[in-house]
Amino acid sequence: MKLIWRLDKEEVTVRDVYEELRLRRRIAYTSVMGTMQSLDRKGFLRKWKEGRAHIYRPTRPRDEVVREVVADLVERVFGGSSEALMLHLVERHDVSKVKLRELEQMIEEG
Repeated sequence: MKLIWRLDKEEVTVRDVYEELRLRRRIAYTSVMGTMQSLDRKGFLRKWKEGRAHIYRPTRPRDEVVREVVADLVERVFGGSSEALMLHLVERHDVSKVKLRELEQMIEEG
C-alpha cells in the first residue's frame, strides 16, 4: 500500500507496482499480483478490468488507513495507552530530539 500511495496515481496496474519494486530488488511479477489480489480481497484496493489489464485503486486515503492501523496497534500492544507507545519510542531512541521538541510544542499548544 505504501508504494501504491507513493506512486501518487489514482489508479495503478500490477505492472506499475512491479516495475517500481524491480528498481529496488528482484521480485516475481506473480508475487506482486498475489499481494495486490490479497489487498483487493481485504478491501484496501478496488479492482476492475480494462482490456487485459486489471486496474487497482486504493479504497481509502493513506492517512485514514494509518490512523486505523496505529489505533489498532495502540489497543492491542499497549492496552489502549498512546502514552505507553510514546514512552516506548522515546526510551528506544527512535524519536529524534528535533521531533521530541516538535511533540512538546504540539502538546503545549493542544
